[in-house]
Amino acid sequence: NLILTLLLISFGCSKDQNHPKSYRCNNIVSLLGVNDSIPIISFDYSNDPIRLIEENPDIFNASTCGDFIELGLKLPDASVVMVTYRYICDTNVIICGPPWIEINLTNKDVLRLGNKEIRLDTLQSIILEEKAVFRWDEIHFGWSSGASAKRIQQVFNEIITAQVAYASKSSRLISGKDICSLDSVEIEKLRDYGNMEIYLEIGESWITPDIDYDLIKME
Repeated sequence: NLILTLLLISFGCSKDQNHPKSYRCNNIVSLLGVNDSIPIISFDYSNDPIRLIEENPDIFNASTCGDFIELGLKLPDASVVMVTYRYICDTNVIICGPPWIEINLTNKDVLRLGNKEIRLDTLQSIILEEKAVFRWDEIHFGWSSGASAKRIQQVFNEIITAQVAYASKSSRLISGKDICSLDSVEIEKLRDYGNMEIYLEIGESWITPDIDYDLIKME
């Protein structure tokens, strides 16, 4: 019992977690939230982001090299968001894949989409536009050491709101209903349809292309 209690304190439990404000009903929590099997980790956002890996050796270790690890990440406002991270132990390994929505926050709190600087208040609409055009399912977000916790939280808020907006639109398209009115069978159908997922970019684990989204659209 003592060991179980310590594990719950360490990893957290979804029934006790704070959900993002955009999660306006239980169906959204079920679709996008963190379930009981997923570890929840806290982080001091004033630190270098690589410390998130270094401070959680029980999660990021030799046995998870190359794995996609699902996490509940506690944000600066104490809400918890579901993220995925690919843990690479061999620094000579380069992970490449199809283009995705690539968002970065610099140490000067400058927000970039690929190689283009953007405003925070345009991020949500850009994500939804890129999803509609390219059908990409992954939103990759990383920040540099020195980026402010306030700005990191704001970026996550916009990404999460875009996730919910896409799921809500998909619900109306598939079932003709508001997402909060779906029954359990309809929720599973919506889950199978696909959602936008958040991927963390920390350290050198992801080598991403220098994406020019405007050029891609012209082609």
